[in-house]
Amino acid sequence: GDAVVLSAGEGVRVLGSSAEFERRSVSPERVGVWRAGGMALVDTPLGTVLRELALISGQSVELSREAAGERRVSLYYPALPSLETILSDLATQQGLSIRRTASGWEVF
Repeated sequence: GDAVVLSAGEGVRVLGSSAEFERRSVSPERVGVWRAGGMALVDTPLGTVLRELALISGQSVELSREAAGERRVSLYYPALPSLETILSDLATQQGLSIRRTASGWEVF
């Protein structure tokens, strides 16, 4: 098969089932953080971040202010803290609040 040689800071995406490749730059910090068990998100919709956090933690994370789901957020943690810490930081950053529910957390 075809080979693509990547330099530091590059990633590749395979397009469909063809032998087409798309070379893209990848921030070394994000790769390093991910390998170390941390988290780095840049300009990601809040709703997407909360869904990811729910999957990672296995807890329910509900967003009761729908419009807030489109807000773009950036997060960086060299090591992953507790879900409560991340939600608290997000709430502070976005002017929202959090509270525990029977099944997990609510962001409002």
